[in-house]
Amino acid sequence: QGELEAAEAAYREASRRGWEPQPGLAQLRLAQGRADVAAAAIRRAAGEVSQPFKRAGLLAASVEIMLAIGDLEQARGACRELGEIAESYESRMLTAMVEHLHERADADRDQECNDERRYRASQRRLRRQKAAVCRLGDRLRQPLY
Repeated sequence: QGELEAAEAAYREASRRGWEPQPGLAQLRLAQGRADVAAAAIRRAAGEVSQPFKRAGLLAASVEIMLAIGDLEQARGACRELGEIAESYESRMLTAMVEHLHERADADRDQECNDERRYRASQRRLRRQKAAVCRLGDRLRQPLY
């Protein structure tokens, strides 16, 4: 907790001196468990920066934050844009970052798909169980002879 407070003070001081505290401040908010605040901050910052190389850091943080709040579509969009920047600058570092972020987004998508499959399977089991209970009820109401 002490490290988070020190980071908060440092970002506040940087901002007071005229430096843009993003994406670090948004990442700090995420670490503090304030994902909604982090998402709003990174969206605002990304909306204000148009220079591609400056956007790269914001986009990388955006992918992580959007994954944290479950916005896979926006995470993939930020990842795509970061990939375009990496390609245009022929940056191996940015390309490696994009590959890592794609893996994270794919893992989250796979988890979402697995959750959906598990939900559908549980619904099928529940329907079968209800049908079995109904059949048992019908048998119990029939005369025994």
